[in-house]
Amino acid sequence: MFPWTFCRDLYYRFPFSGDLAQRIEPETDWFFGRITPETGDGEIEKAVFSEVATYGKQLGVLTEVVLALVEKAPKGTVSDLKALDQLKTIKQRIEDVKAGKKDRIKVNAEKWLDKLAASDPEGLKTLLRRYQE
Repeated sequence: MFPWTFCRDLYYRFPFSGDLAQRIEPETDWFFGRITPETGDGEIEKAVFSEVATYGKQLGVLTEVVLALVEKAPKGTVSDLKALDQLKTIKQRIEDVKAGKKDRIKVNAEKWLDKLAASDPEGLKTLLRRYQE
């Protein structure tokens, strides 16, 4: 090896070590943009999802309707279905998740109110009065 080639070796580029061009803005239409015309209209799905009800809300309403209809059905007709037990279990687990989120929100709100009380007691009193009305 020749000593004068040492400087040239400092400029060796490893894969992906040079300039890279990439988009960094988030792509938010990945789901609705991939709905093919044969299966539905992505623009309508997006509008319903954002303006009317999310899929979870729609499924929640359907779950409530199914369980209400089962309660009114004659005994022994549909109450023995395994899927019905699964639906009830899923509904209960969803309610547990919602309750857990409410608890976390309360804990976080309490932390923020404690910080506000320490830094601005008058601001805390004003805020609490606003929520008591």
